[in-house]
Amino acid sequence: VVTSASGDGLLAGYVGHTGYGKPTYIEHVYVTGQLEVTNNYAGGMFGTVGDTVVMKNCYANVDINSTDAYTGGIIARVRGALTMENCYAAGSFTRGGGVIGGGQESGTPSSTYKNVVVWNNDYENFGNLRLQDDLNGNNFAELQKTVVAWDSSVWSCDMQDGSYPILVGTAVGIKDIMAEGEGRKGIYDLSGRRLSDSSKLAKGIYIINGKKVAVGK
Repeated sequence: VVTSASGDGLLAGYVGHTGYGKPTYIEHVYVTGQLEVTNNYAGGMFGTVGDTVVMKNCYANVDINSTDAYTGGIIARVRGALTMENCYAAGSFTRGGGVIGGGQESGTPSSTYKNVVVWNNDYENFGNLRLQDDLNGNNFAELQKTVVAWDSSVWSCDMQDGSYPILVGTAVGIKDIMAEGEGRKGIYDLSGRRLSDSSKLAKGIYIINGKKVAVGK
């Protein structure tokens, strides 16, 4: 459970920044859990997209309790160029956008959405759908098949009633904007402790050779 005072997400508050100078890539990443928004906006994965961000093969299955309209199932505010492909949001929701909360300004670049799905077992209560959200299908079973059809080597589902599709294979992770050779070599957890054996990593987020990587086993 994450409690957010303002602008947070289960992964990070901010993703992409004008000072980076390069796109940020998030691929083969998922989050599950609960998000309590006590003040202002927040997102299931990220609070704000600040610059060019590309997301592919990701999902957030998060129960969100919020009173702010800029709360989103995946992202709260979009202030930079966002490309989202093969992504879905699920969970319960009290207020906001099914995938994106909003926050676009007059100078915000256009976003690109391809194969983006928002739903829940009781998806009528998932939250307000916005123009960026794409609700494919009319029932849970149809939505399951839709996601697996994106790429069966990446997505899997047992097709049981109430089962959400999951990511399979080795996680690609969150690619930091960092040149080759920068950052500490080796494997570290988020507390800064060095780990010796990559084959025994539990599911979670690690710093591997200076890059943040989400491992899903």
